[in-house]
Amino acid sequence: MFNLLFEYSMRGINDLFQRPFLPLFLLMVYFPYFAILEHCIEKYRMRDYHVLIAGFVFGALAAFFIPGGMFNPPLLFGLNWASFFFITVVWWGTFQAVFTFYIARAIVQSRRYATFLAQPAPIILTGILVCMLFLFRFAIKSAPQIPVIGAILIVFMACAGLLTLHTTLPGKPVVFTRHKILDILAFATIILFIFCALFLTDGNSSIF
Repeated sequence: MFNLLFEYSMRGINDLFQRPFLPLFLLMVYFPYFAILEHCIEKYRMRDYHVLIAGFVFGALAAFFIPGGMFNPPLLFGLNWASFFFITVVWWGTFQAVFTFYIARAIVQSRRYATFLAQPAPIILTGILVCMLFLFRFAIKSAPQIPVIGAILIVFMACAGLLTLHTTLPGKPVVFTRHKILDILAFATIILFIFCALFLTDGNSSIF
């Protein structure tokens, strides 16, 4: 729900009326993504930087299915690096990985889904996620072309991220710790997202 709110803080509430079924499709991406990541966090004792890298890798590879601003000019070696950094590090790595799981841990600290995430659930969820990404790719009618050099760089950086995870996992056991500053930041972020979704709109989408 936090990430759906993040989506509509930029799309604007008007977009919900224009495409009422989009939240369902987004949920079918977010739910398996977070469930798989949660499974990996528990199984491999992932720390914050592991989760950040995992979000980065997913955001980079997802660009092949949902190509966006990282392929729009100005390009350097086939990528818009400012957009690439925002999408992979800020959007997927920080907000839709580390920050999301911090909020989740702060709200619910008990583990009641070990049975749900047992095999073969991760495989099924991965299949759902891949199918949804392909569906999004086919649904996009006007997507920017992906330069070959940009695609090669993305694959290289994603592989570097996966190699880092492979060589540093499993991590040491870690105990979740709440921080007042992060709690305040989480609350303020949610309020900001709601404000942007409701009021900072221009036409059918948020001005952001």
